This record gives sequence, structure tokens and C-alpha cells, in this order.
Amino acid sequence: MGYTPLQISAVNLSGAYLGNFNIVPLFALVIATPKLTVRRRIEMLVIGVPLLFLLHVLDLVAHFPMYFHGSGIAQFVVYSIGVGGVALPFIIWFAFFVSTR
Repeated sequence: MGYTPLQISAVNLSGAYLGNFNIVPLFALVIATPKLTVRRRIEMLVIGVPLLFLLHVLDLVAHFPMYFHGSGIAQFVVYSIGVGGVALPFIIWFAFFVSTR
């Protein structure tokens, strides 16, 4: 079970990034938001960074069934993460910011 090295190389992950660029807006929002205690800022990062990491891993994993099997579900996941991944730092920030008011 699993994919062979030949299949993995066929996905062409040469343009894939192992870093998650959504961390930058999350950190910027955490730093720039006034009236947040240090504890709330740390909580936001402790919850937000693993969520962004898991979303990034799910995106990479979903590419394999999309390319090899033409899975419509995997394609939906990849495209949804493309949109949702951009919005997630703002959703995390909004949830914490609203809960402090």
C-alpha cells in the first residue's frame, strides 16, 4: 500500500513549498492587534500555527489521489484549501479578537 518513488516523482512537487506562507499574516495580525494581552497572543499562535500546518499537510497529501486517480473529492479538497488557506489566518484572528470583547 502507498505510492512508489516513481509515482511520487510524477506528481512534480518541485514547485511545492515546505513552508507555510499563511503564518506571516497570522503573526502580523497577532502583533498589530491592540489591546490583546500577551497570554491571548500566545494562545492565538499556539492554536493557529498547528492549524495552518495541518491544512498545509492535508493540501500536499490530497495532491496524490488527485493526480493519480483523478479523485473529485481530492480535487475539491485541494481547491478548497487554496481559498480557505488564505482566509484561515483571518478567521483565527477574528475568532480570538471577538472572544476578547
